Amino acid sequence: MALSSWSAGYGALSTILEVRRGGDPLDAVLVLDGIHCGWLEQDPHHLNDRQLASFAGAARSAASREILFSITHTEIEPPGYASAAATAEYLLGTAREVGAPVRSAPTLAAPEHLALRAAQGAVSKRLEKHLEPTADRSAGALHVRGFRGNTPEHHMSHLLQMGATVLPELARRWR
Repeated sequence: MALSSWSAGYGALSTILEVRRGGDPLDAVLVLDGIHCGWLEQDPHHLNDRQLASFAGAARSAASREILFSITHTEIEPPGYASAAATAEYLLGTAREVGAPVRSAPTLAAPEHLALRAAQGAVSKRLEKHLEPTADRSAGALHVRGFRGNTPEHHMSHLLQMGATVLPELARRWR
């Protein structure tokens, strides 16, 4: 079983990860531009790690290759809470803590731009954005890819292009 979310859907995914019990068939978590959290009240430069606990557990499981955990993010800096890029960096740090080395891809290839019939009209052709990679890092089966952009259209492209980013990884794992 794989669970996925885009944007604010991370909230439901966080709850599912928090309440799951051993023995369930979860094998993959796919998150598209959407893990956020608040900042600590006593130290507004540090993420509220309690809000990320369920994702940190998934990151540790992925670091040891028990599950696949694939994350994409934009460069959007939302006001008042941590960005998807900042939380992804935190989760890579969690993987380091359990001894998984973090590797960076030497070359950053842009994923193929898929023209999905079902997505026609979701974003105006003139505003449609292609994914331009900025970072590609992994620790075990935790995979984090960053992409340029800070507009709503960049954000939407993560959902529209999941067939070229996170789904091929899932297909390889399940083969």
